[in-house]
Amino acid sequence: MDNLLKRVLSLAVALVMVIGLMPWNAASVYATEETPVETPDENEMPEVSINETHASAHYAGADVEWKAWSGNREELYEGGYFCLTEDATLSGLVTTEHDPDRATSPVTGVGNLKVTICLHGHTLTGPNTRMFRLSGGADFTIVDCQGGGTLKPVKGNIQGKIAGFWSDDNGAPKAFNLYDVILDGSACSGTTVNGGVMSVGTKLTDGINIKGCTIKSFDALNGGVIYVNAEGNTFNIADTTITDCDAATDGGVFCTTRKQTLNMSGCTV
Repeated sequence: MDNLLKRVLSLAVALVMVIGLMPWNAASVYATEETPVETPDENEMPEVSINETHASAHYAGADVEWKAWSGNREELYEGGYFCLTEDATLSGLVTTEHDPDRATSPVTGVGNLKVTICLHGHTLTGPNTRMFRLSGGADFTIVDCQGGGTLKPVKGNIQGKIAGFWSDDNGAPKAFNLYDVILDGSACSGTTVNGGVMSVGTKLTDGINIKGCTIKSFDALNGGVIYVNAEGNTFNIADTTITDCDAATDGGVFCTTRKQTLNMSGCTV
C-alpha cells in the first residue's frame, strides 16, 4: 500500500514539473480575447511637428489650430494656419488685391488677410502664373517644419514668379515671411521681366523676412531673386543659401531702383 501511494505521489510531482516546463503564460491561460488593432483614419489631420527654434517667432506658438490643406487657394481666403498634407499644385493665383474698378481684369481680393502655410516636407507647385499677388494689408508666412518643403513655380517670364506686391484701395501688404523653405526655380526660366522670386512695387509695412531658406535656379531681366521698384522697404535675409540665380542685365540676386534697407547675415551666395 505504501509503495502504491509513493508511486502515485511521484507521478503527480512529475506531471506538475512537466506542466511547469510548457511555454504558457498567464495571459494565454486566462485571456482569450484578441486585442483590437486601431486603423488610422486616412482623413485625419497629420501631427504638425513645430520647430521649437521658430515656434514663438514664426509659428505663433504651438497652440494654434492647423487646418489640413491640399493646395486649394479658396480655402486660404478664410485665413489661419494651413498644413500641406501632400505634394500638390496650387489651384490658382492667390490674390488679396482689391481693385474692382481696374480697367482690365478687375479683382476683388480679401483685404487684411493673415495666412500661415506649413509645407510639412511637401512640394507646392505653382499654377500657370505667379503663386501670390499680395496687397491690402496681407500678412503671409510660409514655413516648413519637416525639411525638404519646396515652393516650385512653373511660369516663366512673369514678374515675381513666387510673389508680387502692390498697393490697392486697401493699401499695401503688411509682411511676407519665408522660413526654412526651398525655393526652386528650375521649371520657370525667363529673362524678359524683372524679379525672379519676387517683384516689389510698394512698401510693405513690416518688410520681407527670409530665414533658413535655400533659393536656387531663378533668373530674370533684373534682380534674379528680388527686384524692387518702391522706396523704403526692409529686407531681412539670414542663414540662407542662394545658388544658380542670375539676371540678364543687373542684380543677379538683388536689384532696386530706389533706396532700401537690406540686412543680410549668415548667408551663402
